Amino acid sequence: MNSPTPGYIAPNRAALFGGSNAATLVGGSYYGFNSCVRFWNGSSWSEGPNKNMTGGDGSAGGTQNAGITYGGYCSGAVCFAGNQSSCSEIYNGTSWIMGPNLIVAAHNMAGGGNDADTAITAGGRGYYG
Repeated sequence: MNSPTPGYIAPNRAALFGGSNAATLVGGSYYGFNSCVRFWNGSSWSEGPNKNMTGGDGSAGGTQNAGITYGGYCSGAVCFAGNQSSCSEIYNGTSWIMGPNLIVAAHNMAGGGNDADTAITAGGRGYYG
């Protein structure tokens, strides 16, 4: 990918899904976790609808219009000890909805998939409390 447009600060610890000409960057940390969504169209970035939860260090899979994010660190009432999440959020091309929970709240996972229905995750560091 080319560098983001001037004035765009790319987060660290974000999740990414989609392809090189239609990608979605989700969450991460600027100076604290966020719920921001950015779309890449192969030449420039644009803003997307924010996720419901704030977080980073999760995993993701899918295409720009059929994606899923799951796990990671989070902030809010649905987080477990250590601020780890078992939540997933599904993007349908228009908005985010809450999806099924992971079995274990975890962060730093590997993941991917062709769409929200076939995404997979493995590894990571979990909270078993």
